[in-house]
Amino acid sequence: MEDKPSSPSYVTLLCDFWSLMMKRKIVVISITLSTGIAAVVASFFLTPVYRAETKILPPQMRHLDIFPQMAALNGYSMDLQRTALALNTPGYIYIGMLQSRTIFDRIIERFKLMDVYGSDYREDARKILAKAFRAEIGKYGIISVTVDDRDPKMAADIANAFIKELKQLTQSLAVTEASQRKLFFEQELKQVREELVLAEESMKKFQEKT
Repeated sequence: MEDKPSSPSYVTLLCDFWSLMMKRKIVVISITLSTGIAAVVASFFLTPVYRAETKILPPQMRHLDIFPQMAALNGYSMDLQRTALALNTPGYIYIGMLQSRTIFDRIIERFKLMDVYGSDYREDARKILAKAFRAEIGKYGIISVTVDDRDPKMAADIANAFIKELKQLTQSLAVTEASQRKLFFEQELKQVREELVLAEESMKKFQEKT
C-alpha cells in the first residue's frame, strides 16, 4: 500500500503564515503606518459636515381644500400629488411644499446660497441644496427636516427657515383660497343683480304695453 501524504495541520499553516509575515514585516508596517498617517492628515484637511434637524406637527386639514393651489407650484411632482391623494394625509402635501421650487428659491434668496455654493446658475444651487436637505414623515405624522452644512449655525438656520417658509406658504395658500371663494360669490351676486335688473326692465316694458 502507498502512503498518502498527510495534509498540513493548522499549526503548520499558522507557522508558515507567521514566517511569511515576518519576512514581509517591513512592507506590512509601512502600509499600516502610511494608511494611519493619511487618515490623520485627511482629518485635518477635510471640513466636517454638520447636520441640523427640526420637527413640525402639521395641522390636520383637509388636503382637498389646498390641493388645487398645490398643483400650481413649480417643482411639485404628479407622483407626489397622487400619493397624497391616495394616503389622504396632509403630511405628504407639506413635504411636497417643502420640496417645491417655490420654497427652495426663497431659501436660496434668503441665505444667498448661490454665492455660498459658488453656483453661477440657480438650478445648480437647487441641486446642491436638494442633496443637503431631507424631509421625512415620522411617527404620528411628525415631519422632520434635516439640513447638512459645513457651518453648524448655517445648517440650523436653513432648517428653521424651511419651517418658516412652509408656514408662510400655507398661510398664503389659505388666503388665496378664501379670496377665490369671495371672488366667486361676488361674481355670482353680480350676475344675480344683473338678472334682477333685466327682469325689472322686462316687467316695466310689459306693464307699459298692457
